[in-house]
This record gives sequence, structure tokens and C-alpha cells, in this order.
Amino acid sequence: MAMLRQRGVLVLTAMGAAGATAVLASSARPAPGLVGRGASATTGASRTGRATACCAAASTSSGSGSTSPSAEEVVRSIAAVAKTHGLDIAVGLTLQDYNSAVESDGLELPTFGRRTTLAVLLGSTKTIWVPFLAALRAADPPGQLEAQAEHDGPLNTFVVRATEALASEVLAPLGLRCELRYAHEMDEGRLVAMQKLAHLSGVAYLHPSCGLNVHPEYGPWHAYRSLLIIDMEGVPTAGPPANPNSAEAVAAAEAALALALESTVDPTATNTKEEMDTQMRQVWRLWQNIRLALETQGCEQWKYSDEHDEYHFTHSPEVLARVVAGEEVATGSEETRTAGKSSSL
Repeated sequence: MAMLRQRGVLVLTAMGAAGATAVLASSARPAPGLVGRGASATTGASRTGRATACCAAASTSSGSGSTSPSAEEVVRSIAAVAKTHGLDIAVGLTLQDYNSAVESDGLELPTFGRRTTLAVLLGSTKTIWVPFLAALRAADPPGQLEAQAEHDGPLNTFVVRATEALASEVLAPLGLRCELRYAHEMDEGRLVAMQKLAHLSGVAYLHPSCGLNVHPEYGPWHAYRSLLIIDMEGVPTAGPPANPNSAEAVAAAEAALALALESTVDPTATNTKEEMDTQMRQVWRLWQNIRLALETQGCEQWKYSDEHDEYHFTHSPEVLARVVAGEEVATGSEETRTAGKSSSL
């Protein structure tokens, strides 16, 4: 696990990639003065320097008698297509509201010069696992996605492909410019506080003290993957949702986090990425206990499978290779399971 401070933002990369990375603003204050108006987006180049040509078509009228879709219709279209790619969470908001919330952290995003700009946050539940594994099994060679090193792993690569594909399918035909951001991007100018964004948009309550969002239906069993910024007027920002957890549940999650950190980070060691990855593979269930502490009524059906969650925390190539091959995956050492039981609700 790695931790760093960047422009007043605590970045917990203990879980490694897009769905596991927790970006928490150092202040949990709500965004001042929600704009509550439509939103719009921008076009640009991805982290790799490749222009997002899939949605950077010139913004022109599709016909003298044509009627442009509303921002709400665009969000619904994005949600429908995203779901076919395993991204089954999609919510629209006004980007300027997010920018106001993170201005002190220097994490503002481009707005195409608009007064209000549409942003669409995409996330996933356990449903992403099926198309992700299908893509790995169909790859040549199996288990290796092209350019996966460029995006820090195959799951991130799958998300990039899916997001670019849906932008091409939904936005390019409308001549709408857009810019894409991903949860695994940590570079200056690319980093997005995804969890704070989810909280602000009303999709899931953020517990800053334990680094998890809790969704009213999915509980803690979901992750945020990418963000589309679109050059059009958009939708109102919903604002933070209600806290679905009791004080006792939050306290249990905080205790689980403290134990997980203590078991993962050696204060006498260099704690390199390689060392943290090795240690995480031994204690990942302790990190899972943070989620378990914040489960809500009815969310059990959305709980990640053991192999999904183990890979989610460890990013172990061996775990993924076994799953792709259809082999049974070990669920952790007996020592870790015992420790996990002692710290869970």
C-alpha cells in the first residue's frame, strides 16, 4: 500500500487501481453554493497523449431541422451504453460544483469555458467482472490486454476501452466534444477526487474517516472508474446524500482500517510498491473488513466474489491468471482469515 499527500489531498492507493484507489479531499466540507444548473464538457488528450478523437468531432448541427438532445437524454444514453460494458453506475452533475469543492486542493477540471458544464461519473458493481474476464479470455494471448502496462493493469485498460467506446457511440454522432478522466490517473491535471465527486453528485455517501462511499442499494460494493466532461448544457447537481450507516458501523470501519494499516505498513521498512503488493496479498481480507463493516441492508447480493475482491486489493497477476483459466482461487491464509474475523462486525 502506498500513501501520499498531493496538494492537500490524501491519496490512498492501498488497493492499487481504478476501483480500489481512494482519493479523499483533506477537508470533508460540502461544496459551497451548488450551481444546480446544467453542465457541459470539454475535449482534450488522454494521459497517454492520444487525443480523444472518439468524441472530439467538430460541434456542428446534424441538420437544419434536427433537434439536439437534452443533457438529461445524453446522460440516459450514456448510462444505457455504459451498462453494456459493465459500467452500471452513471450519474450526471454540473462540473462547476465539483470544481468549487476542490478548488483549494488545485484539482479543478476544464469546463470548455462554459458557465455550467456537464460531467457524467461512471462506476461499476460486481457486474464488471463478467465482461472484464470475457475480454481477458478473448485476448491474444489470453489474460493480456493490449497496452495494459500503459494504464497500470488490465482492469484499468478495460475501463479505458469501455469509456472510449461509449463516448464514440453516444457523443461522436452528436458532434459533442468531450474529455475523459480515469480513477487510476494520478498525474497533476488528471487526478480526480472520484469519491468526493460521487458524494457531491448524490450517488453514494462518503465516509472520509475510512475512505469508502456507501451506495443506498449496493452498499460499499461498488467503485468509480471514469468521468466524461461533455461540451453541452447539462443537469443539476443532486448534492450529498444521507448517511446510510450508524455511528457504530462507522466506528467499526475505522477500527478495521487502523488494523489493516498496522498490518500492511511497516514503519521500519522502505514500503516500496513491490513490498506493499507482497504484504497486501497476505492481509487483503483485513482491508475487506472495512467494507463489511459498512454493509447496508440488502446489499449482500452485490458483494464481490472472493476472487474479485482479492484481485481488487492485491492486483495479483497470479490470481487473475487462475480466474481467467477457470481455476479455483485461494481466499487467503488462515492467519489472515482469523485476524479478519476478530475485527469484523
